[in-house]
Amino acid sequence: GACWACGACGACGACGACGACGSIVDIFNPCAAGFCTVAEDPPEMYHRHKPMSLMSASVGFPIVCQSRRVPIECTSQFVKDYNAQTPNPLYLPPLNAPKSSSILRCRSEQYATSEHLGYPPGDYDGRPYYCVFLSEDIVTKIKEFEWFDDMTDHILVANLIYSPNSNSISMTRLNFEVADTGRLRSTFELITYSVLNE
Repeated sequence: GACWACGACGACGACGACGACGSIVDIFNPCAAGFCTVAEDPPEMYHRHKPMSLMSASVGFPIVCQSRRVPIECTSQFVKDYNAQTPNPLYLPPLNAPKSSSILRCRSEQYATSEHLGYPPGDYDGRPYYCVFLSEDIVTKIKEFEWFDDMTDHILVANLIYSPNSNSISMTRLNFEVADTGRLRSTFELITYSVLNE
């Protein structure tokens, strides 16, 4: 995994396509969040924002994390029969081919601690979480590789916001609990630190 070390701008360009650095394709490398793409000539001037349009600023990229459950064998006969369905030859490809995995799965109460798409979890609030930077490029990869799935138990999105008028920094956090029925329950947290050392 030398490619993860390319957080220092420029190192990723030397690696090539990032995935070439190791055996695992690092699809969520922070390089994809705009830190170190191949350098291009800068424009004459960079207009960051229109006057009077920005009252606060994001500090770095937001992160998105998830905790996951360990799949278990379903005891329901309905699930077994449903997953045992043979492909319908009248369907258009690829729906007429055998399925590579079960349609319905059951999840245990145990949290996953093994790697997920090449990433080990970190500990947060006593629970293992898988975290990546959140940018437009990485959102595309999250969808493509189905990073969230039926084993996802909890999702959190966190970001730091700086407000120059009050000289304060706030941590915003969105939480989404995924119930066993598939229902999403959302909560919101905002923690503000009003005194910053100059």
